[in-house]
Amino acid sequence: MRKGLLICFIQALFYVVAGGQTLIPQSDATGKWGFADEDGNIIIPCEYDEVSPFVDGSAAVEKKDHCGLIDMNGKPIGRGLIYGGIDLIGTHSVYRVELRGKVGLIDTQGQEVLPANCDAIELGHYVIHGHHLHTSSATIGIIDYDGKELMPEGIMRQAYPLSDKMVVGKGESKANKQLVWKLYDTVAGKEIELPSPPGIQYHPFHSGYALVNENSKTNYFIDRQGKKCSPDYEFVGELQEGHYVVRKQGLYGVIDSLLKERIPCQYEDGGKTVSEGLWNTMQDEEWGYVDLQGKNVIPFSYEITQPFFKGYAYVGEIAAEGFLFGLINHQGKLLVPIKWADILYDPIRSGELVSVWVASNSLYSRLDLKTQQMSHQPGYSSVLFDADGNSIVCSNNMWGCVDAKGTLLIPTKVDSNEAVINMMERAKRSGITDFSPIVFHRLMIYENPKRNAYTLSDKIPDNMWDY
Repeated sequence: MRKGLLICFIQALFYVVAGGQTLIPQSDATGKWGFADEDGNIIIPCEYDEVSPFVDGSAAVEKKDHCGLIDMNGKPIGRGLIYGGIDLIGTHSVYRVELRGKVGLIDTQGQEVLPANCDAIELGHYVIHGHHLHTSSATIGIIDYDGKELMPEGIMRQAYPLSDKMVVGKGESKANKQLVWKLYDTVAGKEIELPSPPGIQYHPFHSGYALVNENSKTNYFIDRQGKKCSPDYEFVGELQEGHYVVRKQGLYGVIDSLLKERIPCQYEDGGKTVSEGLWNTMQDEEWGYVDLQGKNVIPFSYEITQPFFKGYAYVGEIAAEGFLFGLINHQGKLLVPIKWADILYDPIRSGELVSVWVASNSLYSRLDLKTQQMSHQPGYSSVLFDADGNSIVCSNNMWGCVDAKGTLLIPTKVDSNEAVINMMERAKRSGITDFSPIVFHRLMIYENPKRNAYTLSDKIPDNMWDY
């Protein structure tokens, strides 16, 4: 349990329990905690050092360094207050507990999901638990959050996370006790030892197949029985949008996650992943884009291409002064001419791109795509984007903000981009739309504790101070 987190919960959360009664964490004058009803009447005495809100009819409490769960009558449940620590795990309605240096899991009724005798547990979509970790006798097992065993402990010493109902990892060979690669099928409950020559690397399963690398030169796939089921490839890219880019006999193509060839290996070069249903590839020393049916949808006419991102892609050429870039959309329309050393963009929430930041040297200026007019010149040394489509800009190591329409809301007078983002979030919460100099200074007070009424008194009238 953590007091910092607890205080945040107390201000925001309460839980309705049986009979319609609501119990809310409550402290007394001595700093002890208990629970009160909505009228402030103490229902569970304030005798605990820490408490957390009720979840599924129980609450975690700590008293004299002993932790556990109580019900809504204040009675300990499960094994009682015997643990050295207890923490709720996300949305899984289980608690991680510590007991005499070991860890385990209990549910909201105090029943063991995983006995508290593990050296460590790793929590994700499933629970990996183990003993003697980082030693030659390490063992791991996997359960789900209901306590169902998915892989018995002892088969693997180390493993990737469970993927596609298969576990890939290393464990002790039954034949010679050497460390070898293994598969474990959690549905069939079957363990398979894999060939393990030096330099081989197995990867997690996806759609029934796992990638294998041999000495960083040969790549192929195996099935759930550990059998090779694909040709050898010189290169296999990252699985993206259900597809792999591959190279075979020096030429590039695309296969899907079921290992079916979607684009034949016939191209001289290609991007390393599929992006937004398109693949940038090269033919006759020119780059263009093909779709997943192999149709050339954007002509092979560029010296440089990049994968699509948020509906747009960089294209470019090699000039005497270096690489120059432009920007195209999915239809291949050139929205930004190829003449810039760099382009930064972030579409508004509708997906429409209304402007970009372009640089011909080291400074970025704003280009309006509708009018093709430039603004904010000579420009900024750095541009970032926040979640609302605003541009966080930097000049002379000071930061400000330009909105999606190109209006300078916050001048570049703020010490950090984080502070600007905080100021914009505060303005949004407060409904501020007029960023006058006075509003700017008021927002700055929250971000710079050194600023006070004395230094700002000439800018903010007395009747505007509320703190």
